[in-house]
Amino acid sequence: LRDRVVMVPQEGVLFSGTIADNVRMGRPEADDEELLAAFRRLGLSDWLGELYAGLDTQVGERGSALSVGERQLVTLVRAAIADPDLLVLDEATSAVDP
Repeated sequence: LRDRVVMVPQEGVLFSGTIADNVRMGRPEADDEELLAAFRRLGLSDWLGELYAGLDTQVGERGSALSVGERQLVTLVRAAIADPDLLVLDEATSAVDP
């Protein structure tokens, strides 16, 4: 059941490391091309390209180097890369700028 259902809360948890490291928590075997494809599917490739190091951007402890909205975007991509049967969003985009 855990592999089939993913929940994205309002304040998703990020770990110290890169954006790629954090997204791979959704599917550890995903390569960079799969990660980039997930960003494209969600319409976030432009946002990723604006970051100083793209997938290799350091997020800081608990995502402290990112805004709340940016942290939410990373957790959304992490959920998407997991490709769940059911995706539950609990105000997962409340701080994302339009």
